[in-house]
Amino acid sequence: MKKISLRGLLYIVVAALSATCTPRSTIFEPGPPIYEPTHASGFKIYEAGQGSRAIRITDPWQGAQGIEQWVFLAENGDPPPENFPGTVLRQPARRIICMSSSYVAFLSELGAADRIVGVSGADFITDPTVRARIATGDVADVGYDGALDYERLAALKPDLMLVYGVRSGGETGATGRLAEMGVPAHREQTSPKFLDMDKLLEFFRQNNCHISKSQIYKLTRTNKIPCRKIGKSLLFSKDEVTEWLENGKP
Repeated sequence: MKKISLRGLLYIVVAALSATCTPRSTIFEPGPPIYEPTHASGFKIYEAGQGSRAIRITDPWQGAQGIEQWVFLAENGDPPPENFPGTVLRQPARRIICMSSSYVAFLSELGAADRIVGVSGADFITDPTVRARIATGDVADVGYDGALDYERLAALKPDLMLVYGVRSGGETGATGRLAEMGVPAHREQTSPKFLDMDKLLEFFRQNNCHISKSQIYKLTRTNKIPCRKIGKSLLFSKDEVTEWLENGKP
């Protein structure tokens, strides 16, 4: 498989996360493809100017049909092509706000946790780099969807905000306000592979696991059950919880 540098991979992931949705279009014609993933799907990278790249992302969330997103990665001030239908990212995102702990994990895996300047629910963050930065005040808690601290958010001057949405198309209550502030925001859609608290309790009952809601909250506070904090809500990966049960827990 063709190798890609960590810096290049970060460009791809962050750019993909910051894209806006557009219907599939035939107006924009990219250059030759330069990268197509072997083990993943849903995106392809093309030449687009002097050193710049265009990323085509298709059907990016669960249940999406006929949705296409384009991101232009500008190098050295290179302008986007005429009729470019998507988002222009003129520099790598260096100041990122994560509204879900899953995004923290993604960036940590890329070695880019030090780019995070804001989170939602600091008490639920376990990454050591980010926790240390929270302790020193270099990472701020900006609240949650529906109760965002917009003044603090604006003071952080983010290049990118990774938010979480459950409405059609991944919209959130903060989407319009963020657009007014000029903050690029990725909106992630809930997946059937994730369980909220009620569905988790039902899943446990189906697997003859007798555990109460209060016990689950205690396990999450002590990081003894895999979970993700989304605003004020908790989500649990069905695959991770299944493995957790198979390993004899609780």
